[in-house]
Amino acid sequence: MDRTATKTVCVIGSTQHMRNLALDAAIRASGYRKAFVAERLGVHPGTLTRWLAGDIPPRWHRDGLADLLGVPASELFPLSDAEEPAHAA
Repeated sequence: MDRTATKTVCVIGSTQHMRNLALDAAIRASGYRKAFVAERLGVHPGTLTRWLAGDIPPRWHRDGLADLLGVPASELFPLSDAEEPAHAA
């Protein structure tokens, strides 16, 4: 096995998704349980877990999280607008 290739994959894999500490902190500060947050948004708890692990939810879920938690979406997902696909006019 080529150790260099393995190390590269690990490094790339570890930088693709960084844990969303802002979202985690906002959920904790709200006092809501993660299951409640997922239910209010109409998503499976595993989906919320993926968002906490670094996946970016669709805009309507980002806005829903912001409303529910009382924190601007831009603070919960600061890089999300850069990753938003452009819409055709």
